[in-house]
Amino acid sequence: MFGRILSLWAGFAVHLTKFTIFGTSNKFQGTYLYVSTKPMKQDACIQLRCPVRTTIELLNGKWKMLIIHQLGPETLRFSELKHRLSDISEKMLVQELKILADSQLIERINYNEVPPRVEYRLTDTGRDVLPLIEAFKDFGLKYMEASRNHEQK
Repeated sequence: MFGRILSLWAGFAVHLTKFTIFGTSNKFQGTYLYVSTKPMKQDACIQLRCPVRTTIELLNGKWKMLIIHQLGPETLRFSELKHRLSDISEKMLVQELKILADSQLIERINYNEVPPRVEYRLTDTGRDVLPLIEAFKDFGLKYMEASRNHEQK
């Protein structure tokens, strides 16, 4: 299918495509919007237009900052990350780790051993995210305390 990318929506390519369908007795032409069923690579989705927007696009989603927080100063194997983030599915963890590695926030270390051994650690850029996560944590603690105080009144 040929078309040009109009925009990005939730990490998917949105194409405007012209098409022609030839049937047995008629010809149909039109234009439609096509949303790819396969997510684009994360680095293809991020446009460097505003520092705040770039940061939000880089760290968006439910799991990315939690994974970075768990890695922190440590190097962890996949199973250790899965254990620490017990409510994430294995498929989602694999997907998020790949996106974070493609974004150069984490490094995937493959030891080429049998049985396979793979470890993950933060890159220098990934370690720069830790103060942001700490600020999120501080805000969350203040908000939770304020909510408890409001409920007691």
